Amino acid sequence: TAGAKLRGGAAPALRLVDTSYLVVEDLELYESPNHVLHFDHSDYLVFRRLHVHRAVTACLKGSQTTHLYVEDCDFHGAAELPGGNPQSTQVFDLVGVNDGHVVRSQFHDGDNVMVMLKGGTSDLLFAFNEIYDQHDTGQSALHVGQATGPQYFQPSDSAYEGIRIVAYANFIHDVSGPFFAFQGCQDCAGVHNTMSVSDGGQLVRYLPGAAGIDSGQTTSINESCRFTGNIVVGGRTDGASLNADAQNLGTGNALDHNIWLKPPPLNWWSPLDQETATSTYDQDPQVGTDGTPANAALVQQAGPTDLAGIPFSEFFTQDLFGSCVTSPMDIGAIEVP
Repeated sequence: TAGAKLRGGAAPALRLVDTSYLVVEDLELYESPNHVLHFDHSDYLVFRRLHVHRAVTACLKGSQTTHLYVEDCDFHGAAELPGGNPQSTQVFDLVGVNDGHVVRSQFHDGDNVMVMLKGGTSDLLFAFNEIYDQHDTGQSALHVGQATGPQYFQPSDSAYEGIRIVAYANFIHDVSGPFFAFQGCQDCAGVHNTMSVSDGGQLVRYLPGAAGIDSGQTTSINESCRFTGNIVVGGRTDGASLNADAQNLGTGNALDHNIWLKPPPLNWWSPLDQETATSTYDQDPQVGTDGTPANAALVQQAGPTDLAGIPFSEFFTQDLFGSCVTSPMDIGAIEVP
């Protein structure tokens, strides 16, 4: 029933197992001793206009599922209820979810990693979302990939935590750790996101992940991942703009057309090229509280033009607020006038 409220109490407010072709919309789901909305071994699920909050661990936990579509939802309050470990909670946690999108949603007021997409998760567009108000844990707000038990990967022979996952036109702000991390990913991308206000020791990270139990390997490193057209503003003097150690990097990784601004020094802790032809490191885009960059001369028509090879590039036609964009797009998630 649209508008209904489902309280979890002693169990998840909504638990789905082996479920197919289901649409859940216009509900409030709240309170659970573990996950408020929990699904696994399912396919073709649509979650639309849900308000999901007040969890001990995760607001949403989904695993071993294909064709997931999350639209216009509000997730918040992971670890809001007592009894859990704040270091093992997430607002939004996908493990082995293949195909779909997560769009136009909010993720806020949580501990640890706010959003993690891991365990062989693949072919997923994460776009037009807002992530904010991360509590003081120092973990990355958005994790493309992560570290998963090998037995939980889907498919079980996946050699990467994340494959063809694209984070496009998201606004990530007011966080306590890094804005963004690739962890054990292949052919993933962060494109035209705006990231502002972080107390983290690093702003962007590349980390190793695990691998599926039948993959023949135990770790995964980042291969052919691109970070382009992003605004990255925040940090502290003793931290780093980028932390990407050589042992966590495979071939084909690239960073270009980005704006990086943190209190000096830059601290580029990585062998990855500190690209200067299209990126800037000491100019202020003047990002406002709504994510709009006021320094139009720095960002306008300064984005990359060669996006056709990135998964989901056919959807790179609008910004965070739904305005049409042209190529080259402005740097960041929000077009300037």
